[in-house]
Amino acid sequence: MQINVGQIFQPVIGMTPARAKLGVGSFITFDFGPLSRIDHHMVGKWHLWIYQSYWSLSDKQREIVNADSDRRYINLAIARLENVKFSGVKFDVNSLETDFRFGELHLTVRRPDYIGELDDRDHFWMFFLPNKQVLSVGESGVNLTSADRARQRA
Repeated sequence: MQINVGQIFQPVIGMTPARAKLGVGSFITFDFGPLSRIDHHMVGKWHLWIYQSYWSLSDKQREIVNADSDRRYINLAIARLENVKFSGVKFDVNSLETDFRFGELHLTVRRPDYIGELDDRDHFWMFFLPNKQVLSVGESGVNLTSADRARQRA
């Protein structure tokens, strides 16, 4: 079954993230829609987790920060995304590279260069949906699974 990544992100196009933040290491999370408490964490109705990947944030063609940048600069740059509407996603099925667009800002996510051998448990990003499903991209390709199964694998 071919999964249309752009179609799954359709409900959040035009939304400004309720929250965008840097997590552990270079992980980034975005919450869209109203926030609610799940497993002792506040998360949006839609939750995007940039996970085991290399990413870079660019303004037009100029890179602002990347996964290896100083955390102070990453925090400043990611905070900017809370003021910009999510405008779409471009996904390359061959390279598994994803370009998340926030107006003129582009968050490009690709395979990590710091992991020697990747396996099916390695996700580059996961998008948690209100229907308890998770869209993920990783070494095994594009997958749509139940949230419980995705959490077990993470």
